Amino acid sequence: MKFGKKSQLPFFLILSLTLVACGNANNPEEDPELEEANSEPEISQEVPIQIRVQVDGQDQADLSKSLELEEEASLREVMDEYYQIKEENGYLVELEGIEHDPSKDKYWLFYVNDELAEFTMDEYMLDANDQIDWRLE
Repeated sequence: MKFGKKSQLPFFLILSLTLVACGNANNPEEDPELEEANSEPEISQEVPIQIRVQVDGQDQADLSKSLELEEEASLREVMDEYYQIKEENGYLVELEGIEHDPSKDKYWLFYVNDELAEFTMDEYMLDANDQIDWRLE
């Protein structure tokens, strides 16, 4: 069977369109995976925070820390990592062996930038330059 020029035209037209469409599929300008691989690496910014501890109005310098966090973290995560603590329902009940004393109405409270926190340490996400004060009062 012989094919004429007219019958070959649709075949070559479809073949050309297929090659053009497939040839553009790996275009690096539109491939999100290649864009991610070629993009500049993210520079992690350290988050400086300060944690101070007071018992009955007296600073506990040996328990205070200045930290540089490499990623966003909750106050609870930082306390778990840098201190020995016990908590109940998100509230601190013991810090480095110093327990709250409900019979004397003394509880661990935390202040963020000199303001009494209105949330638990689980809920609070630390921001750069936060000053956290733990006070047994």
